[in-house]
Amino acid sequence: MIHSIRWNKAFSVGVPELDDDHRESIRLINQFIDGVNTQKSRDDLSPILVDLVKLTREHFDRENRIIDEYDVDNKVHVREHDELMSKLKTITGDFHKGADAAPLPQEAERLKAWFIDHVVALDSRIKGFIG
Repeated sequence: MIHSIRWNKAFSVGVPELDDDHRESIRLINQFIDGVNTQKSRDDLSPILVDLVKLTREHFDRENRIIDEYDVDNKVHVREHDELMSKLKTITGDFHKGADAAPLPQEAERLKAWFIDHVVALDSRIKGFIG
């Protein structure tokens, strides 16, 4: 059984719209985890990943705009977003290749790690920019 992600203060960056995105990302990842735990098919799980990729693109755009408002040098942050987006695309690409490329429990764990890496390692720095 794969455990879901629970919201905690470490995921908050203090910007309501970004925190809302983080909560929605958690909801989608947990929906994926629940589907894996209940042995849903890849066809059933695929729309969840499509929604997560879409949300992530929108989130990164929002985050970049907010950082720009505070005149922060955004080049490093944008590059890190590109790397995180690439990791997410790798995860979803492996998912679509099938069980030989990535067993579903492994995919769920990779999504959890990807999210936590994004929020804790990268977005937490936003607090310092705008706090």
